[in-house]
Amino acid sequence: MSRRLLSALVLACMAMAAGTLAYTASATVPTNKLYTMMTGAQEVPGPGDANARGIALLNVRPASGEVCVNVRFSRIDGTLSGMHIHEGKRGVAGPIVINLTAALSNNGVGCGAASAATISALRMNPRRFYLNVHSEPAFGGGAIRGQLFDSDL
Repeated sequence: MSRRLLSALVLACMAMAAGTLAYTASATVPTNKLYTMMTGAQEVPGPGDANARGIALLNVRPASGEVCVNVRFSRIDGTLSGMHIHEGKRGVAGPIVINLTAALSNNGVGCGAASAATISALRMNPRRFYLNVHSEPAFGGGAIRGQLFDSDL
């Protein structure tokens, strides 16, 4: 094997190892930036609004004890009546932990108060939580829903 090929292989292995270490380290660091893509099909127990879609960016603010959202959605039938972060894994309906309904009357931008324990859990494992938007009269239980994901890159 030539020295040039051997050097390239060693460098490639070092780069992969560094990438694995960086990924492992970042997986244990609490996050402050989250996102979700919401659909009616994700709503549990359902049915949600089959034609509706949404996307949200969230900013967790531990120092002020709040979570802020910037959400955009389309084609939700009815009158918007609520928006919340719930604790619950994919496919599971869970309790409301953060009320973000005020953002609905402010073009989808706003913040909601959260306990220190909720903020800590949300930062460490965002996939245990979901965001949903409710509308009346047809989708009082939820029109669209999406699990939360870490967007820190």
